[in-house]
Amino acid sequence: MERLKKAMSSFVCQDQACGVVGRSIFLNLNLVRDTLGMIDKTNKPAILVSLDQEKAFDRVDPEFMSRVLRKFG
Repeated sequence: MERLKKAMSSFVCQDQACGVVGRSIFLNLNLVRDTLGMIDKTNKPAILVSLDQEKAFDRVDPEFMSRVLRKFG
């Protein structure tokens, strides 16, 4: 599992903070703040959608996850 933690940042989207070493929820808060600031500054119509995928890992097929983890050793 430690090897996977070290590699997470190379294949997980840069906006994903949870479970990635060196990333923090504060990065996401800054992103939302900056996005809202840009919307306000440009005065363009926009929608900001923020989804919280509670228990997202419970929805991943366990067999798929197992195959991925085996590939990473």
